[in-house]
Amino acid sequence: MSGVTGGAADAKLLEVRDLSISFPTDRGVIRAVNEVSFEVPRRTTVGVVGESGCGKSVTARALLNIVQPPGRIDGGRVLFHGGAAAEPLDLLAMEPKGAAIRRVRGKRIAMIFQDPMTCLSPVHTVGNQIAESIRIHDRSTSARAARQRAVALLAEVGIPNPAARLDSYSFELSGGMRQRALMAVALAAEPELLIADEPTTAIDVTIQAKFLDLIGRLQRERDMSILFITHDLGVIAEVSRVVVVMYLGRVVEVGRVEEIYERPRHPYTQLLFRSIPNEQVPRKTPLAQIRGVVPDPFSRPPGCPFGDRCPSFVGGTCDAAVPPLYEVGEDHHARCFLYEGGG
Repeated sequence: MSGVTGGAADAKLLEVRDLSISFPTDRGVIRAVNEVSFEVPRRTTVGVVGESGCGKSVTARALLNIVQPPGRIDGGRVLFHGGAAAEPLDLLAMEPKGAAIRRVRGKRIAMIFQDPMTCLSPVHTVGNQIAESIRIHDRSTSARAARQRAVALLAEVGIPNPAARLDSYSFELSGGMRQRALMAVALAAEPELLIADEPTTAIDVTIQAKFLDLIGRLQRERDMSILFITHDLGVIAEVSRVVVVMYLGRVVEVGRVEEIYERPRHPYTQLLFRSIPNEQVPRKTPLAQIRGVVPDPFSRPPGCPFGDRCPSFVGGTCDAAVPPLYEVGEDHHARCFLYEGGG
């Protein structure tokens, strides 16, 4: 599965191989992520989509080796092919608080989170936080130069009157402006990869389109790769070239965005699309529903993780083993026994 890129022509920048993450609790161990593999090509946006609790955000944190205790990374590799180095960096082999990972985290790979209010300091100005990010990764930059660069970054992310906003605190900004300020902090060190974890969830829907346009423009101007995590299929269609669909800690489908949107193959992906309002469906037609609920993490169904909710469930097969990812098209894979033998 590690070779699946969704058909992107550019060389891979990030490679995730068989990543597994668990959370020990008093009731037992929660297997949050199970052998997840995917790639992020250069100059490409890869979208990761799925319901809440499917493992998207903890996967994103693991890429930077910042899974919070009691969470633990049980296995897998995260290989970063950035820069001109002949050999990729194995990020999970680095000490989580060591100097080596700090040279990557925030500088070569940056991350923006869902709620900027929890990420931006309420007692430091926006300008100070951007300037600090600049100087942490480039000690030769003077305080004055960092401040000038901060103004340029605020202008770049579309904040009006950036010189005046430099001395604003996060609570003085609107939700959309806070998210843009957080974007400026993330871009301060010119990262090669930007991880965006549900960045549009906390902003008004009227601002969302402008924010997505901003991300697209910045990617083109900076030749960045982006890993965009969301539960919103509409957002994925807007920004992504490759789509990774997750369910209950596993990748269940991956491929080019146009291929998955035009011909979803996994039953879970198909039901997700049927549950979205569509202008081609007659008015007052009830939306399709996915029966049941996401299983309790302590009582997962045997076999296929989607088996107990799947309309195509086959007893003796789907509950006997976890299906592998089958090739169902060009650079298109789905984790379903329906496609065993090339079906």
